[in-house]
Amino acid sequence: MQNKEWQIGEDFLKETDPILKNLINKYGACTLKPIDSNLYFAMLIKGIISQQLSPDVANTLFTNVKNHYKTSHLNPKEVLATPIDVFISLGISLPKAEYILELATNIENKTIELDKFSELKDSEIINKLISVKGFGRWTAEMFLILALNRPNLLPLDDFGLKKAMQILYKIDPKAKKSAYNEIAKLWEPWRSLACWYLWQFYAENK
Repeated sequence: MQNKEWQIGEDFLKETDPILKNLINKYGACTLKPIDSNLYFAMLIKGIISQQLSPDVANTLFTNVKNHYKTSHLNPKEVLATPIDVFISLGISLPKAEYILELATNIENKTIELDKFSELKDSEIINKLISVKGFGRWTAEMFLILALNRPNLLPLDDFGLKKAMQILYKIDPKAKKSAYNEIAKLWEPWRSLACWYLWQFYAENK
């Protein structure tokens, strides 16, 4: 069953943006659902792995990691006990393996408390995550959208999102981020939902 909030957002976007109206009619109801908090750690690891990689490659590497631990419910303590050579043997680069271990350390020492994320504002979660080595704003914003389903994010460091906007809204690829932000003002407070539909377009037309 679709999240009722997404349905409200879809109706809003249909009224405010004819381009998104066409995408919503084409791709149907948004299928994003919040994930259980015990999967947050795994989702953050996937975010690290996904940096500067195609989705297909990232999914393969993340599957390698899950298969190694024989679970989707990755545990920080177990990850910390893993020699870094094991990550490399699974196809993870040395820097990303170090970032994963750094994340696990921050969770184990409670610098980051994942079970409290639901109580925090978007900006607070972003600031906590980007304080960890290896985390940039894109990784944090994608986590907020895909794991927590926060409705009003615009991850402009995402290649697929920018490419879709360039095609559909005739944005010059050399344009500054302000050009994208200006268009996205129409979508507030449902920018994350708009992004989801633009990703569907990009996936079909890349």
